[in-house]
Amino acid sequence: MSAGQLPIFNREDYLQLLFELFKRHNESSYCRIPSSLSRFQSSVEADIRAESEILAHCRESAALCPSAARTFLAIVAEGRAHTGRARIGVINRAINLAIHPMSDLAQWGVEDRWTAPLATLTTGLGDCEDYAIAKYVALMEAGVATEDVRFVIVHDLAAGGGHAVVAVRLDDRWILLDNRWMSLVDDGEMHRVIPLFVLDRDGVRQLAPAIMLDVPHIGAAQFH
Repeated sequence: MSAGQLPIFNREDYLQLLFELFKRHNESSYCRIPSSLSRFQSSVEADIRAESEILAHCRESAALCPSAARTFLAIVAEGRAHTGRARIGVINRAINLAIHPMSDLAQWGVEDRWTAPLATLTTGLGDCEDYAIAKYVALMEAGVATEDVRFVIVHDLAAGGGHAVVAVRLDDRWILLDNRWMSLVDDGEMHRVIPLFVLDRDGVRQLAPAIMLDVPHIGAAQFH
């Protein structure tokens, strides 16, 4: 193995990594990945459906629209005013600026809590999953096809913990939206991460072990 080259993971190593990821929490991170992803997805999907009714009422009568809903609809409208990569970039930047990082423990007094976009924008605080959820919903509201948006859980080797991003397919390539950066990143350029799970319209899927840890290619990853 040459200097700086990363080892290949076999399945046993991969499963051990998953265990360690869910067992330990990096206190320096604003992001904690829950061990029951399906339960958290079901809960936040119910909240998103409830918030969609609020958004529908806001579109009919702006006078009765909560401030957080007006903010979210403004972000969606700004995204709709653009196309392609510009639409994705506008929404990534707007959500990043609208939310300040804070752990669930600091904000809610619990280790894990996923919130729907309006709830997050009401407090203006959230961790990486909350940013990602807001972007996921905003992108679809702005006209991006459901099958072209993914919520992705990764293990960040540099930060030493779990992280959540959004992946968007554009022209047969996948672009990643991260709350830590205003710029968009092509999936092949996001090194030092291991994609673990995808949450989308089809539910929760575990990604097959990456061949090389520094070449994740999230869009092309295989599913179990």
